Amino acid sequence: CSATQGRSAVQLVDITARKQAEAERAALLDAQQQAEAARRLSEERFKLLLQATDHAIWERDLETGELWWKDIFAALFGHPPEELAPGTESWMQLVHPQDSARVTAELQQVLDSGGASWSSQYRLRRHNGSFAEIAERGYVLRNAAGRAVRMLGVIRDITDRELIEKAVRDNEARYARAVRGTSDGLWDWTVDGSDAYLSPRWKELLGFAEN
Repeated sequence: CSATQGRSAVQLVDITARKQAEAERAALLDAQQQAEAARRLSEERFKLLLQATDHAIWERDLETGELWWKDIFAALFGHPPEELAPGTESWMQLVHPQDSARVTAELQQVLDSGGASWSSQYRLRRHNGSFAEIAERGYVLRNAAGRAVRMLGVIRDITDRELIEKAVRDNEARYARAVRGTSDGLWDWTVDGSDAYLSPRWKELLGFAEN
């Protein structure tokens, strides 16, 4: 405002655009702060998950190829952490040669098709040279454009389970061969009569039809 020869002049400045820009900057800053808080919370939850499980948990950056293992991996399979390079090559070097092509193809198919999760079962080499039977599951994180940028996953050692299942199958196969090879009639049933087995030879001896 100014006065000249008894007259007053008033200059008005439109600050709408400036106020709008300031509001946008404030909103952007608030969004960034919320995103950072959410990221920290997610990392804290992930750390708690790591502490609560005895499975080998991993994280992979699909853009850089960097692969991060939880320390329990060394405890489960005997590989010292310093011997595990941060790239995916260290993982693939541990996969059994007869399984590596299949596992790689399964994972790539999920990444290329827009899938959200991947699972596989394969053999992984321990530090002592033996192989563990592994069940692995990974979850794919994608950006706004749908491109896979990150993965989180878990590896379980199911060697003992596989050995037990194989022992059961072997025992059943041996029993089946024994039944077929004996001249005796064999039977087996529950006390309450809800289930019964009569061997083919038993039926033959007593004159019962096979069915």
